[in-house]
Amino acid sequence: MGQIHVFSKLAAPTYEITMKTEFTKMPDSVFFMTMSFLIALSIIATLTSNAWLVNHNVLLFIPLFSLVYFIKYKRMNISVIAFILFSFIGDASHLFFNANMEVTASSVFYLIGIFYLIFQSVKKFKLKVIKGIILGYLLVVFLISTFFVLQVYQALKLVLESSIEPKLFALISISLAVLTIISFGVYLKTQSRTSTMFFIAAISLSFSVGLNYINLYYINHDVFVILEQSFYALSLYFIFKYAAVSWSYSQESRLDYDFGSENIFV
Repeated sequence: MGQIHVFSKLAAPTYEITMKTEFTKMPDSVFFMTMSFLIALSIIATLTSNAWLVNHNVLLFIPLFSLVYFIKYKRMNISVIAFILFSFIGDASHLFFNANMEVTASSVFYLIGIFYLIFQSVKKFKLKVIKGIILGYLLVVFLISTFFVLQVYQALKLVLESSIEPKLFALISISLAVLTIISFGVYLKTQSRTSTMFFIAAISLSFSVGLNYINLYYINHDVFVILEQSFYALSLYFIFKYAAVSWSYSQESRLDYDFGSENIFV
């Protein structure tokens, strides 16, 4: 879209028509279709016991979603870009590191990506608006999550030769708990479309990582593999939808329309 100068509200309709034309080149359902395709691919790969496809189909997740997104929207928040970049490197770590370093390397990249999501969500998290029973509930959930993570951490220390992997597990798990709680707090404050998407993405990502550790350290079962990759696809779906809606809101706000704090999650 070319450069447009808007000096008065009389010029706003021209800008709105141009922007809508850009946004409607591709239907939003293409994101859902992409997610459905990736989940179906994971199911087929797992049920056919195709080990190569099971290990490599996840490499399609972020590139396909990114292709669909950038064809239509062109722009993305820097924190979200950082998350998908480091997540993709984590997904592809088995291509660049040997078996002894693969889990450690991927965990480090995933952890960095999660930190960027926390940074993105914490900007709108206002502790002073979370009071009473809700604040107590969030604290209890965080404490329970931390206790559970520490118990698993102690168990992993006994069965793993590496001293780094249990620590990375604890850091990632606690970071996901923080991300989920913060995104839930933002949702309670705004109850907007974008905060709902971000919250669901955080929950889905947490389930995916949890199932990944079950497959990695306890029992590798076809159902768990399918659920892990399905939740990962679901989390990416809502992350990209969140990025799309957030960017379109930020563009529309330049037209001097009043969207209000309940509709915008920056």
